[in-house]
Amino acid sequence: MNARNHVPGSPQCGGAGQQPCGAKPAIFKRAAVGSCPTGSVFDVGKWACFKCPSGYERSWAPIDDYKACQKKRAQPKLLGTFMSASKRGNVCPSGSFYDGIRGGECWKCPSGYGRTWAHVEAHNACQKDGVFGPVARAELVNRGTCNAGEIKDGIGGNGGSCWTCPEGTDRTIFAINSNKACEKSEWFDFKKAEKVSDLTCPAGEVFDFTGLTQYDLNVRPEFKGVSKPSTVQSGTCWACPEGYDRTMSGVKANDACRAAFMVWKPGVFKEPGLFGFAKPGTVEKVLMNIATRSPDLIASAAKAAAQEVARTNNKPEAELLSKEVKALKETPSASTVASAIVMRRIMTAISDPAKATNDEKELAKAFGKYIQERRTFMAKEALAAYEAWKLADEEERRKRNRNNMLSLIDYGTVPPEFGNVVAGTMLSDDANSVVASAAGYAAGAIPVVGVVLGDLVSVATGETLNAFGNFSSPDAIVRFGAKNAIEIALGKAVELFMQKMVESTARNAYFNVLAQQLIADVARETAIKTASQSSARLLSTLSGAGPTAIIAVQGMILSMSIDNFIKITEAKGRLNAALKYAEQPIGLSELARIAKTPEGIAELLTNWGYLTSADLKPGNVFMRDWVAAFQGVEDILSGKSTLGKSWKAVNGAATDIGAGPDGQIAVVNSKMEVFTYTESKKHWNKLNGALLHIDVRKDGMPVGINSEGKIYAFVNNDWRQLPGLASDVGVGANDDTWIIGTEKTNGGFEIMKWENNKFQKVGGGAMRIDVDPNGNPWVVNDKGQVYVNDNNRWQGFPQAPKAADISVGGNGAVYIAGVDGAVYGLNNGNWNKLPVTDKVVRLSVDQAGDVWAVTDRQKLFTFSR
Repeated sequence: MNARNHVPGSPQCGGAGQQPCGAKPAIFKRAAVGSCPTGSVFDVGKWACFKCPSGYERSWAPIDDYKACQKKRAQPKLLGTFMSASKRGNVCPSGSFYDGIRGGECWKCPSGYGRTWAHVEAHNACQKDGVFGPVARAELVNRGTCNAGEIKDGIGGNGGSCWTCPEGTDRTIFAINSNKACEKSEWFDFKKAEKVSDLTCPAGEVFDFTGLTQYDLNVRPEFKGVSKPSTVQSGTCWACPEGYDRTMSGVKANDACRAAFMVWKPGVFKEPGLFGFAKPGTVEKVLMNIATRSPDLIASAAKAAAQEVARTNNKPEAELLSKEVKALKETPSASTVASAIVMRRIMTAISDPAKATNDEKELAKAFGKYIQERRTFMAKEALAAYEAWKLADEEERRKRNRNNMLSLIDYGTVPPEFGNVVAGTMLSDDANSVVASAAGYAAGAIPVVGVVLGDLVSVATGETLNAFGNFSSPDAIVRFGAKNAIEIALGKAVELFMQKMVESTARNAYFNVLAQQLIADVARETAIKTASQSSARLLSTLSGAGPTAIIAVQGMILSMSIDNFIKITEAKGRLNAALKYAEQPIGLSELARIAKTPEGIAELLTNWGYLTSADLKPGNVFMRDWVAAFQGVEDILSGKSTLGKSWKAVNGAATDIGAGPDGQIAVVNSKMEVFTYTESKKHWNKLNGALLHIDVRKDGMPVGINSEGKIYAFVNNDWRQLPGLASDVGVGANDDTWIIGTEKTNGGFEIMKWENNKFQKVGGGAMRIDVDPNGNPWVVNDKGQVYVNDNNRWQGFPQAPKAADISVGGNGAVYIAGVDGAVYGLNNGNWNKLPVTDKVVRLSVDQAGDVWAVTDRQKLFTFSR
């Protein structure tokens, strides 16, 4: 990451040698208006409306829980299905020991020293060479807790270990390492509730159940000399003056807002921007690779982003798309779509490094380093605030002639709210702490990032959260089409943090972080202006997404064990532990672990949002090449190119595919499972058996080869083994069946035809084979060359691109999958390149000449002219 000069925070008032701060009343802003639509329910914890899926009713579980809605099964079972938990790691790293101090910390002794019975912070906590040997202090290594969303268990010793249950299951009373550690209910079917609408105050304002009376209108200072609002029976929105926090006093009290005895001016963490967080040129290479190979992906992402913002802001989609395309082309550093596509490739590198390029893996490593640097800055801010408060506290005690350590309340010194100090680093501005571009980004652009990342869109189903968290199919993450911008913003999973805030009574404190920044109209205008200038992104409403962003920040802070309610006697130790945790390196394996829980996903997306909020522009050479490559994207959007139109994604995943003469499709997946598909019914049917390669006969049934090279045909609902061994199989529309054998020969392996109930050799050698409607075999040899056997004579196609696979349709259409990942069709002696999709490795052509393709990421597509 490029070196940047971060600016540390400092006391604004109430510090040593500074004037004290005071108290002020809150300011009425508006009525908390709105009502829940018919069929939805109101949740007071979220202050929003939710509804259950059809046939389900509201349960007693929290509204954000996967059990929020339930439906009793027709034949319920008292006991559910038991499952194993997954171990994510140990509480304390190897070489350290666990101590229960301050909720649990990991420490280590110097090399050669052992632990004594002394207090872990004592000078003689460690000793060597027996009871009379030298002693030493222990060193703090890390906090002794699990990551957010993980289950801590004592199994494993040394502080225990960290586990997670599968999505949709609950922890049982059985041992965490047993096969009954988690349970899925068999009495009820559960589903998540869907959020219908928010009934909350705008970001930066605090909700109160109290109303607004005529007396309030007559006596409160904010109504003097201005047009008075109407009275409100119940439910109002309030804000504290800038720099003041909400107290426990009534919202109408004169001391409803308090400036702490020390107000901390947040430090400024200099964000690197999309083009500044990694080694120069790396992001540029990744983006250019996508623009040249898959411009349809960029076009789809831009359209999806524009559709979502148009839907949530009631603005013309065409106008928004035009602005985003212009920004993406001319200022990619300020484009949400550009940053989201790069994030997609980082997610791939995290989940399966083998499927990522070296540049993409470097981006993931740089992202981990950024998170480490930001965590460290946040932890240092909290520690610095403590040290500054301590100086002010000692000065106050000297003034009062107090030399003993009495309680804080005894002499009125109020320690800083450490969580707010850290949260402030996410919102501070270089000049005046009004609103940082990061706040504008978090409020506006993260929802669009969510659209492009896709799987977070439908977290409410319970399936996609698991798929996204486990990254079992990283490229499946990108599914375009959105449901709710606020849910997409950081994933519905982020709302789990709301419950934590309510339980710890910290909810208002974190909302007030934003309230301090957005209270005045001029501040709000500054926020929008700052966000627009620095990002020029497709912004959702600032007030709509603000609370969600703050909730995510809250989760990041809690993950460091920093909150507003640290006992002051434990503060320095706790903050030092947080700093040690923050300084831990974050490599690919740790990033993958973070992404295993909803809270971790939220932290990754939030960090990415802030990282890319700065507008560091790329170099002129890249921009020249980028603008040239972007023409392909513009051609797709304008309709000049068919790219992205004719290729259609098909649900499912596969490693090989076969298409029959009457519309039947058969595939095998990475587990060698066999499925058949009927285009008219859009339905996959699983067959028993396991195959590695497959094709479809004239009767629509599959024939294939297993991992041992044995050949099987599906006849009368069962598999029948055919004689011989093979490495590929092809069937023509007339049912002629050919195979590539397993005996090596010039060109690859022997070529054989089914005749007289056995496979008989034909001259030549090849690697892949298919058969045309006349029974003639078409092959690709080990050099990627294409041949057809016509009248027992092999004819080559020297002009054909180097091929990896070949297929012939029932109508005689011939296509190859090039080694470059593109698909080419033979037309009047010419090989015409089809529009580019992802890299195609296997293909088959049906009776209509439509191409069915499998990509290197096991995705399925079909192409029709």
